[in-house]
This record gives sequence, C-alpha cells and structure tokens, in this order.
Amino acid sequence: MSIISLYETILVALTAVVFIVYHMRLYRKVRLAPLTTAIGITNHVGFMINTFQQNDSTVSAEAVTQVLNHGALHYTIGMRGFYLSVPIALWLFGPSWMLAGSLVLAAVLYRLDREA
Repeated sequence: MSIISLYETILVALTAVVFIVYHMRLYRKVRLAPLTTAIGITNHVGFMINTFQQNDSTVSAEAVTQVLNHGALHYTIGMRGFYLSVPIALWLFGPSWMLAGSLVLAAVLYRLDREA
C-alpha cells in the first residue's frame, strides 16, 4: 500500500467518523431534549396544527402524530442524504477536500440543528 493510498484511506475514515459522531450526538439530543433542536420544534409545531378528534380512528391525534413523525423522519433523512452529496462531490478533488467539506458540513448542520 503506497503512502498516498494510506493517506486517502485515513482521510476517508476520518470523514466517516465525523459524520457518525455528529449524528450519534444529534440522535441523543433529539431523544433526550427534543424541543432544543430544529427537528424537534418542527415536529412539535406539526402536532399543534389543526389536529382535532373525531370518531374516525384515521383522524385521531395518535394517527396524525404517527403520520407526521413518519413524514418528518423521511424529510430529515432525505435532506441529510442531499447534504452528504457535497463532501462526496468534493472527494473528486481529493480526500483532503472531502475531509474539509465534511468538517464544514458538520459545523453547518450543528448550527442548523441548534437554531430554533
């Protein structure tokens, strides 16, 4: 294994570690204090919008809650996948660019998740 190949392997592994650590921290934060993240507030506001109960079980508060959480989860996963395309595109220029893009993206996502 050449020096450059080893260097690239280490930088790609560091990039993966950055995203894994960031999303583990975010998951813990959402589970322990959901109203302190943008995702939690978005879900909370969705609960309050035009939710009323009828005799029909498909319009109950529980059903609306389940559908809203399901939609919010898919939206979040989709946006994270879209954001992840930036460092992957930077990988075309080299592993250093990918690592730098990952660190910048983690910082931007941290700020977005902390804003309310």
